Amino acid sequence: MSKLLASGCSWTDPSFKTDIHPLMDCSWPKWPELVLGDWDEVVNLARSGAGLDYMIPTLIEYIMMHDDVSHIILQFSSWYRWKTPEGFFQNPTLAISKSSDGIVRDKLRPTLSKMIEIENFFPTTHRSIHIRLNNYLILLNALVELCLYKNIKFIGWQGLQFAKSRKKDIDRVAYKEFVNHKLFHKLDKLYNSGKVDFLNWPLVDTMADCMETILPKDNGFRISNYDSHPSKIGQKFIADWINQNATTI
Repeated sequence: MSKLLASGCSWTDPSFKTDIHPLMDCSWPKWPELVLGDWDEVVNLARSGAGLDYMIPTLIEYIMMHDDVSHIILQFSSWYRWKTPEGFFQNPTLAISKSSDGIVRDKLRPTLSKMIEIENFFPTTHRSIHIRLNNYLILLNALVELCLYKNIKFIGWQGLQFAKSRKKDIDRVAYKEFVNHKLFHKLDKLYNSGKVDFLNWPLVDTMADCMETILPKDNGFRISNYDSHPSKIGQKFIADWINQNATTI
């Protein structure tokens, strides 16, 4: 028996429901179920709204407790996201956003109101981003090292933009600090040696950027003009994209 272990945010969550269109049935297969590979079972740990501080520890815990995982595919969300001690998934990108789209903002209440309240207490600053990136790179390197030790094929891809907010000075610092970090360079060596498979390395060149062209909202790949999550055929596109670009499946 072999197993694919997947994780990510709402782009990957098997139980995803759209807040924008609450009556819509979103129970279509997500990309982990559609990717073709040499495994007998798929386990999807993704949670809507999750950041790397949820995704990576849950993956590490799972593979520490199970010896039948052959592949891991991890869809990275924004590196700004973090989880509060109470388990709330904080999204600074949404909290900082000044979107004028009243329909979207109204649909996201009261979640958005809570995110704004948290952002006011714990603002996104150069210091907070420095700590977050450092911690996430430590976690990611630990996960990769564990995969190498247990002979698990690791595949990672950036689904949402790496760092995007209205604080452009902080975004620039985040990009620069990421690519200059010593643990980024360690991952870069592993990637260049073929030991790990990052599909859109160095992650700051995100799939989300090209998906604005490849997956436009008006061709059915997105749920709607108001909800940019992948639709049923959008999930199939992502699975096909992974199969076309992954070298270890």
